[in-house]
Amino acid sequence: MSKRVMVTGINGFVGHHVAHELHDNGHVVVGTGTDAELDPALSIFVEEFYGECDLTDPEQVAGLPLDTIDAVINLAGIARVDDSFGGDAQERYNRVNVGAHVTVVERLKELGRLSTRIVAVSSGAIYDNHLPMPVTEQTPLISNAPPYPNSKILMEQAMLEYRALGMDIVIARPMNHIGPGQLAGFIVPEMIAKLQAMGPDHVIRMGRLDTKRDYTDVRDVARAYQLLATTDVLNHDIYNICSGVSHSGQEILDILQGLMGIADVTTEIDPDRVRPSGTDPLDIYGDASRLHQDTGWTPQIFLRQTLADIVDNTKG
Repeated sequence: MSKRVMVTGINGFVGHHVAHELHDNGHVVVGTGTDAELDPALSIFVEEFYGECDLTDPEQVAGLPLDTIDAVINLAGIARVDDSFGGDAQERYNRVNVGAHVTVVERLKELGRLSTRIVAVSSGAIYDNHLPMPVTEQTPLISNAPPYPNSKILMEQAMLEYRALGMDIVIARPMNHIGPGQLAGFIVPEMIAKLQAMGPDHVIRMGRLDTKRDYTDVRDVARAYQLLATTDVLNHDIYNICSGVSHSGQEILDILQGLMGIADVTTEIDPDRVRPSGTDPLDIYGDASRLHQDTGWTPQIFLRQTLADIVDNTKG
C-alpha cells in the first residue's frame, strides 16, 4: 500500500538514496531541508519540497503538511563526530540532533497524529564498543559520551518518552555507512581524494588503518529506513542497521588501489588523526537480526561493489 512519507534532510547524502528507495517502492515522497531548493537530481522522486525549514523552530515546523503524512524518516542532524568538539559542542549537537526530532514529534502530537510512524535516526556510535562483539540492541550504551553520541542518546530518551505516550516511534541505529555521493570528511572519500592527489613518492598520510569497522552500503541503509517507515507491524522500538561484518581501513585502501589502478602506496600515520590510547577499539561490528526478523532486511550490496560504485561516481 502506497504511503506518503516525509524525508527530512532530503538533500543530504542519505536523503538522496532514501528518496530514490521510497519512490521505487511506490511511495509518495515529501521532502524538507534547510536548503532553499530541492536538488534537481531528486525532482523525479519527490512530489513536494519545503525548503529553508529549521526543524528546531516550532513555527517553521507548523508550516509543514504533517497532517497529511503517514510516516517521517527524520535524517535531520549533525553527523560528523569530528565536528562534535569545542566549547559549545554539546549545546550545538543537542539543539539540532535532539531538537529537530522533538519539535516534529510535538507538532504531530498537537495534530493528534499519534499513528504517524516516526523513524528517528540515531547511531551505532552510542554503544559501549569495548564490550564483546557483535553489538546488539541490548548492548549497554557508552558512558560519559562525547557530544555527538551523547546527543543521540538524549534524542532516543526523548523519543521513547513520546512512544510511551502512544506515538508510533521506532529508533534506527545505523553503524558506518558508505556509498556514492558521500562527501569529504569520511574515510572512503578521504582515501580516494588522497590517492588522486598523491605525489610521485606514492606516500599518503592517514589515521590508523588496522582498526576494523562495520560498513553498510548507503543504499542498503536507505532500504532499511524505507522498511521501518512502511512496514505496518514492527515488534520492537529499536533496530540496528549494519552488515554484521567488519573491515579494516587497510583492506578498504587495498581495494581502492586496485580499483583505481594504483600500486605501491606507502602510508604514514598522521598523529592528528589518531585517537587517544584506549578510546579506539580494534574491532567493531553489529547484529541486525532483529531488523531481518521483523522486515526481511538483509544487506545486498557488499564492500567491493560499494567501493567500485564510489570510484565510478567520482569520475563523474
